[in-house]
Amino acid sequence: MGIIVSEMPTSTVVQVADLSTGLVTDFSATLGHALVEQQAQLLDGTLEARSSQNAQEDSLDLFPSLPKDQLAVVTPIIGPKLNLKLLTIPVIRPRPGEVTVKIEWTGICGSDVMFSLGPQPGFPSEFHIGGHEGIGRVVASHDPSFVGLPVAARYLCNTCRACHHCREGVPESCSKQENFARTLAGTFQEYVTAPWDSFMPVPDWVLGESDIVSPHLYTAALCSGAAALKAVKNAAVRPGDVVVVLGVAGGIGHLTGLLAKSAMHAKVIGVDMASKRDILDHGACDIFVPIADSGPGSPKDWDAFQREIADAVQWLRPRGSAVRKADSVIVTASTETAFGNLCDYVCDGGSIVCVGVPKTGGEIRLFIPDVVVKQIKIRGSLMGDWEETYEVMDHIRAGTIKPVTQVVTLDEVPDAMAKMYEDDHTGKLVVRVGGDVHGKRQP
Repeated sequence: MGIIVSEMPTSTVVQVADLSTGLVTDFSATLGHALVEQQAQLLDGTLEARSSQNAQEDSLDLFPSLPKDQLAVVTPIIGPKLNLKLLTIPVIRPRPGEVTVKIEWTGICGSDVMFSLGPQPGFPSEFHIGGHEGIGRVVASHDPSFVGLPVAARYLCNTCRACHHCREGVPESCSKQENFARTLAGTFQEYVTAPWDSFMPVPDWVLGESDIVSPHLYTAALCSGAAALKAVKNAAVRPGDVVVVLGVAGGIGHLTGLLAKSAMHAKVIGVDMASKRDILDHGACDIFVPIADSGPGSPKDWDAFQREIADAVQWLRPRGSAVRKADSVIVTASTETAFGNLCDYVCDGGSIVCVGVPKTGGEIRLFIPDVVVKQIKIRGSLMGDWEETYEVMDHIRAGTIKPVTQVVTLDEVPDAMAKMYEDDHTGKLVVRVGGDVHGKRQP
């Protein structure tokens, strides 16, 4: 299934609400019916066949409980600047093998910003609906046994399971993979219709114990939390280890710190911008080391910064230890400052793990003799799978960790993503979909 706007008959008028001005314009007049039809055929096969099926289903009233329209945050045309619009679009009726899920909560990932800014391989250049951290319930299906089941929508939702990459444990590189927000419309909409096997089943308690744990916290496990746990596992963090987390206040970074500290019982040194020092109060680290606004660029700044890290390591080591370096350094996507030779921070036999990608790409420096002589392990870590997701959910439910979240509503997503682009946030941004925390819309 393609981007959800592609399901519109060409006679449909979609109104675009510009949140900054309050003006409402005719979306079809802006881009033209021809472009709508062309994109629909490109992403979802033959427009006429699907429109005919929708018309038949409407006449038979197979899914009368589904509303005809919904709100969605869409990037009409991807360009060098964020171009997010709140649209009213049709709710797609499921075909056999598909289900329609009413999204209750969804997270905002840093990659959502990147995918909405410029052409990415395999991503649509128009009508892009982002979001890949959604949870909700199935509300429509040709198989009634699916209705009511709680599910989650993650970025990687299907692979071939037979290629070299799948068999070697890197399914993220599968050439036949399917993804929410890439090959399937994402979760920045009230209803998502997609094949049943593209969703991840979740325990009933994810949505059924809201009086104990707010369901919105579990969205942090779907991408950021799973990625954080996989990075901690790749670093082979053990109880008592000292771990430096670069970018500890970000979506992945703070969960990396929480998991290393509270789940793995390690000692955590968090590094991030001085303005985000309050992440220390949330338990993501034991010691917070701020980055100066200019970063440790000059030799004087660099020396002072390096000494502060070494002093923090020694403070966290058992009394009498002479080791002034960490057991592992985990670099998250929130960190874009060059820290010099990362080997300077890691003790012999330690690990350097990079998880996520900064918006400008970023780079790290490694002195090869240090890597060889100290036998330092270097690992890239992309995302966790279902196992890591379930583990993080268990930690959240048990109260072992509590993600730092900021809840926004669907209409606030454009502003929230703009702040994320400017790195003007701490922790995880979560969207209340289909309901308004300010009381404007009801769930």
